[in-house]
Amino acid sequence: MSFILSPLLCLILLVTAAASTSAQDGRQRITLQPPEKKFVNYRIPARQYDEMNLNGWRVFIEKPLLQRNPKLANKALARLDRKLQQALAILPQEAGGDLRSLSLYLMIGPQARGGGRDNGLEFFQQDAPDFHAELDPLWRNCVVVYCAYNYSDQSEFWALKALVHEFSHAHFAHRWRSDNPDLYDCWEHAMQLGLYHNVKDDQGKNVPKFPACTS
Repeated sequence: MSFILSPLLCLILLVTAAASTSAQDGRQRITLQPPEKKFVNYRIPARQYDEMNLNGWRVFIEKPLLQRNPKLANKALARLDRKLQQALAILPQEAGGDLRSLSLYLMIGPQARGGGRDNGLEFFQQDAPDFHAELDPLWRNCVVVYCAYNYSDQSEFWALKALVHEFSHAHFAHRWRSDNPDLYDCWEHAMQLGLYHNVKDDQGKNVPKFPACTS
C-alpha cells in the first residue's frame, strides 16, 4: 500500500530517526539530539487513572487531576477532543487507522504525588516501558500529555502542532524502520538547504533553529 504525505508531515516523520547507519552505502547518519528532559519516575509510586471514551479515543486521566481540579480536567479534555479532530483532518487519511490504535494519557503534572513534567507531549512505542524503568508500565503505544494545565493554556496552534508532531512519531514507528536511509537523506538535504533555521513562530518571533532540526 502506498502513502501520500504532505511535505510538512514528511519532514516531521524524517527527524524521528535519531541515529542510523545505512547498509546500502555504509555512510553513518547521525542527527542532532534534543535536550534531555527532567527525570521523573512515573513507575514508582504507581499512577492511577480513570478511563473514558473521547469520541472513539481511549483516554486515561490521572486520578488526582479529576479529584483536585475537575474543571481543569474538563477544559483539557475539551481542547484535546478538538485537536484530535483537527489532527485527523489534516493528516493523510491512511494514517487514521494506525493513530486510532493509540491511547492517550492526560497527566496532572508537577502537582502529582510522585512529581511530573510541567509541559510537553510524548509518544511511546509498545515496548517502551520494557527498556525505560522510569516509565509507567501502562504507557504502551500511546501519547502522554504531561501537564493538563500547560496543554490547556498554550496557544491553539501549539496545542495542535504538539499533537500532530507526536502522531507523526507514531505513524513513523508503525510504518518505517528507524534506519531508513531514504528518509534520513531527505532530512539531511533539508538541513543542508538551511530549512527550519531563522524562521518565525506563531507569534512572529524569530527562532534560530526550529525543533524540526532535532526532534
